Amino acid sequence: MPRPKKDFNKTKRRAHNEGSVYFRKDVGLWYGKVVVGRKADGSPKHEYVKGEKQADVLARVNALAGNVFENGLSVESSRSNTNFNDLLKRWYELSEAPDYTAPTDEKFRSMMKHHIFPAFKNLDIKNVDYQRLRVFFGAMKTTKQIAPKIGYCPNTKPKYGYSDDFIGKMKNLLYRFFDYAVGHKFVKYNPVEQIKKEERFRKGKKKTSKRTSAANVTVTGIQKKKVFALPPLLRASMLEWVSSHPFLKPIFITEMYMGLRPQEIITLVWDDIDFETGFLTVERAMKRTIEHDADWNVISRGVEIGEPKSEAGFREIPLEDVVITSLQEWKQHCVEKGIRSQFVFPNTKTGEMRTYSSLRSLFRRFITKHDLADITLYTLRHTCATILLEQGVNPEYAKIAMGHEKVETLLNIYSHGDSNKDAYKKSLNGALTAEHVALTKEKSAKPCTV
Repeated sequence: MPRPKKDFNKTKRRAHNEGSVYFRKDVGLWYGKVVVGRKADGSPKHEYVKGEKQADVLARVNALAGNVFENGLSVESSRSNTNFNDLLKRWYELSEAPDYTAPTDEKFRSMMKHHIFPAFKNLDIKNVDYQRLRVFFGAMKTTKQIAPKIGYCPNTKPKYGYSDDFIGKMKNLLYRFFDYAVGHKFVKYNPVEQIKKEERFRKGKKKTSKRTSAANVTVTGIQKKKVFALPPLLRASMLEWVSSHPFLKPIFITEMYMGLRPQEIITLVWDDIDFETGFLTVERAMKRTIEHDADWNVISRGVEIGEPKSEAGFREIPLEDVVITSLQEWKQHCVEKGIRSQFVFPNTKTGEMRTYSSLRSLFRRFITKHDLADITLYTLRHTCATILLEQGVNPEYAKIAMGHEKVETLLNIYSHGDSNKDAYKKSLNGALTAEHVALTKEKSAKPCTV
């Protein structure tokens, strides 16, 4: 078979280093183009050059390509505002804020407004380098803390140095921002990444010593510490103390043995509880709303009933026998006292949804009265998860009951603990000893003003 003739009219392949340089016969000139950035839709943004000689166009193309990263900035970014604070603020409002709840959003805004913005005021992003950030994070460990506007006593001694957790959150925020800046060619590298590498290296060199932790909290005589989950002895004591309080008793038992979040329990309505089938449905939660102005000052605060924290928050949980008994007693108490409301645990004076701050204050007074450590409503939720795993419930099902999206969240936070709802109910029934059940049934609720 004869070899096909070569078509000399075809465009020749460009030589090495010619790049996007080509000759246009219609105008008799050499043209070149360089990608200098990205448009809003993500498509490449080009800049063109032309000349009579190929060598001249190649030289200009190479020079233009070299300027794309001159001083760490792209041609596109050098034409826009590269003030560090302005870029950080714009990035946060567009990329981060929509994913946060109102309280978390307010914490990050406050972090930037009171710490990051003043430290890097009027600086270009290319000047916020590794050295400046090292000095900034180091100063955060010794600087005087900003006093909160609410609940602050003027006679309180000022605190110095922010916690590693607070500084760590700040580093993670700036790490994500610089990662964005590198991707959009505002800077060449992420300076926070180098700081994190050094910290991991130093932690790896430190020898970890084995330490035995004392009991989180017990009854009188034991040193008080902040607790994460109630130990068995304290569970029994608190059940006895709360049995005389008609309002706190059903909340305490429901929280500790159903594992609801405080924001979920205050939005419970009686239609969510099916006493016949023995199931409780979670499909709403209290949400905080915070409105800010252009300078990130808080304009207004409020609450609303919204969806649970995540998709996993929508769940159906089997009711434990003691919880059913406690809720039925509370429902009868509401009828006797004339408390009419769709909510299970309402404001007993108005019948409206009880606020989270009101419930927290009531619980805090109870904790203070019995001289306990810093136990919170979330401690009861943590206790429920611990009980489930202690009783051998399958972590996959415990995850569903607690409203977690990932089983790793449950296992990483709580201690390691059958795979169906019967095992779940059996585990909760076994969590309360016969003595505790008898105690809660024998003691009648004393009248009190809630």
